[in-house]
Amino acid sequence: MKDKKLIVFLINSLEGGGAERVFSNLVTYASQYWEGVTINVVILDECEEAYSIPKSVEKYTLNTSGSFVKSYFLLKQQLKLLQPDVVFSFLTRANCAAILCSGTHKTIISERVNTSSHFEDNISGFINKLLVKFLYKKANHVIAVSKGVGQDLVNNFEVDKSQVSVIYNSYDINKLNQLAAESSSLKLDNNYIVSAGRLVNNKNFEMLLNLYAKSKTTFDLAIMGDGPLKGNLLKQCEDLGVRERVHFLGFISNPYPVLSKAKLFISTSNAEGFPNALVEAMAMKLPVLATDCLSGPAEILINEINANSDVFIKGDWGYLIPTNNVDEGVNALNDMLEDNNLSAFSDKSKKRAEQFNVKETMQRYFNVINFVSTGGK
Repeated sequence: MKDKKLIVFLINSLEGGGAERVFSNLVTYASQYWEGVTINVVILDECEEAYSIPKSVEKYTLNTSGSFVKSYFLLKQQLKLLQPDVVFSFLTRANCAAILCSGTHKTIISERVNTSSHFEDNISGFINKLLVKFLYKKANHVIAVSKGVGQDLVNNFEVDKSQVSVIYNSYDINKLNQLAAESSSLKLDNNYIVSAGRLVNNKNFEMLLNLYAKSKTTFDLAIMGDGPLKGNLLKQCEDLGVRERVHFLGFISNPYPVLSKAKLFISTSNAEGFPNALVEAMAMKLPVLATDCLSGPAEILINEINANSDVFIKGDWGYLIPTNNVDEGVNALNDMLEDNNLSAFSDKSKKRAEQFNVKETMQRYFNVINFVSTGGK
């Protein structure tokens, strides 16, 4: 008989991304502070890792090459060997594979995106949504990263409300400040606005470049992140006449020195789950502007699931912009630059970020795992 419960944490990969960073932080915290459990990690894909797992944690990397079928078969073999009490998974492919592999163990899945708006309107997106609708309701429990994500699963994917807990991401602000103090080889000579994310359609950097070019700001713009749309975005900068003022910095493993020296942060995403970059910018005392997309920004900035406004909103902790509305984005940015708004929202950002407490959040994760592993749902 095992002295401790075995918890397997499962994710597609540890490539650069918000969900991967949260996963790494959660495993690190759990391995240090959770009592009465043993932690193992299973990674579905064999690829370069941007985030690390503590050496004290057993890690198993499968070579699924992004294939859902291989993910299922290789994961089933691995779980048969490990015999965990609970499998706790992150991201859609890992979540679906974990549910299909359910046997003697309990399955907790963590949904990090607004499912309805995350997948594109094509065959692949249609299949992913069908898998979510068929499988997610079979999990023992679902942790949604925001209220909007949880509401979407209940309303559109047949997940029972009693199965869902909402746990926001958390942030160790002292650690982030230590990382921000580290030296960086990146030198930006001028004052700058910063944004971050994969250079993909959902992050809508096209809107960001358009509103930046039309605004009255004299600041440069720095964008952290890589992705397939970089060439298109560079051309757009040329067409808009702002190429010399826009800096594409690529993926940066420690983005905090760049964040800490910026003047403000802008997110123009079409869809989010709970945007880490937004709160981390706020932890660096940056005033923030974000689109009112599904899900997360409105919950962070005005404590509502969505604002559903046709004009920008000057919220309690930052500015909300209607999604895909360049003109209102321009109005919001110009307003932020007026009078004392930058300094006022700098202070508000820091206070709001401090409400996403690491210790309390990690305890909530533990409570859900303990509840499910002892027979709760």
